Amino acid sequence: MYTLDYDALIAQHGSEHWHDERKWLMARLPIAAGHLLDMAREWMRFIVPLSGRTAKVLVCDLDNTLWGGVIGEDGMAGIKVGPEHPGAAFQALQRVLLDQSRKGILLAVCSKNNLDDAMEAIEKHPGMLLRAKHFAAVRINWTDKAQNLREIAQELNVGIDALAFLDDNPFEREQVRAALPEVTVIDLSKNPMEYASAVRNCAVFERLTLSAEDQQRTAMYAEQKQRASAEQTFQSKEDFFRYLEQEAELEPVTDLTLARVAQLTQKTSQFNLTTRRYTEPQIADMATKPEWNIFSIIVRDRFGDHGLVGVAITHDEGEQCEVDTFLLSCRVIGRTVETALLAHLAESAVQRGRKRLLGWFLPTKKNAPARDFYEQHGFVRTETNAAGSLWTLDLKSSPCAAPIGLS
Repeated sequence: MYTLDYDALIAQHGSEHWHDERKWLMARLPIAAGHLLDMAREWMRFIVPLSGRTAKVLVCDLDNTLWGGVIGEDGMAGIKVGPEHPGAAFQALQRVLLDQSRKGILLAVCSKNNLDDAMEAIEKHPGMLLRAKHFAAVRINWTDKAQNLREIAQELNVGIDALAFLDDNPFEREQVRAALPEVTVIDLSKNPMEYASAVRNCAVFERLTLSAEDQQRTAMYAEQKQRASAEQTFQSKEDFFRYLEQEAELEPVTDLTLARVAQLTQKTSQFNLTTRRYTEPQIADMATKPEWNIFSIIVRDRFGDHGLVGVAITHDEGEQCEVDTFLLSCRVIGRTVETALLAHLAESAVQRGRKRLLGWFLPTKKNAPARDFYEQHGFVRTETNAAGSLWTLDLKSSPCAAPIGLS
């Protein structure tokens, strides 16, 4: 249950004008017509995150967006950002962006500028609250912004629809809308004093719950860059996996992990075999039933802790165990973590006396990375219909082995 603070909403807009006696007497309308949109916006703060249509990355322009002026023309001494007018409006926006970052929303830069000039301002200007360390990806060049957004999504391993775009230039906003309609483009007025509220009131950044992984997401992506750099020095993936010294911790869902498990079912789309969405009460209810098994996997390596990155839900019926949900965060796809989780499912099913492990692959527009997962792990396709394909593993003749380089 989530609570909308109606009294606070009325106070925000003024109780004297919230109610219209004439509208109430004529149509039993309890809210003045001028405030219906305010009421709808408040509901959207709940409806958007509940529907899973949230943004994971906020991509920002620099000139006249994060600071006033053009760095290439005005120089670092000439741009406006600081505690006093006119720079206060841009600092207020940066403060809101920092708040979003603390909620687990990644920040990125997409700006047409000279890289050295822009980075010097980001790192050295005394009025800047955001520094290079706060940005998970940076594209400062003269390339088309739509192309830069595609590259940012690819670098961060998220879908294009997970991006939100913030730019003061209406021409750039329209170009991105036309080229990438999946991107959430935030409209800004001509008045920089309204920039901060435009971001603060954007429903795609709302979060109803915050996990430890959310609060550490920017740091986790910095560690991911270190892993990607280290991987380039190895000729084989096996050697790289051994170097990572990966450790996996598998356990049934608990009160402490319930929120994160539900969150992953609601937001994970790429490596998700069935894309079934569950709320916290639904997960908690499953956990009370003996025929249902809910597992989570936490992964860490020499560079840091990935946190809770995978969820598997199975259902026992007779001699078979069916995989209801199998998903993994994009941060660890392709690092044998998925094999470790599957091997644990198979082993636990055998311990419970099951002879077969079954699982559906239900294709969506986003889960192509998981298409061949069952086939690659020895499953045999036993049924196909319009919704997807059913795969079966004989647990006696084809056990699923744990991967090398993961303890």
